[in-house]
Amino acid sequence: MESLGSGNLMRQGAVPCPRCGKYIFDEELECPHCDYKSRDIDIFERKEYAEKERRNGRVYAVLFMPAALILVTAVLSVILD
Repeated sequence: MESLGSGNLMRQGAVPCPRCGKYIFDEELECPHCDYKSRDIDIFERKEYAEKERRNGRVYAVLFMPAALILVTAVLSVILD
């Protein structure tokens, strides 16, 4: 099982189970780990959570990429000088 902060599961639409906290896919009606059965409100909240996590991942990627490029450029300029 992947950790709670795993980006791979978030990209696939996985959310934590309200009962056990292990990741389940947001379309699942029952947790395969603890047999928690979702209600309609749980499904809505899980989909909302999954979308928020996907948006946050995109924001972090946009902020991280320029910083990483600057860092790589600085390191390469020091190495090649």
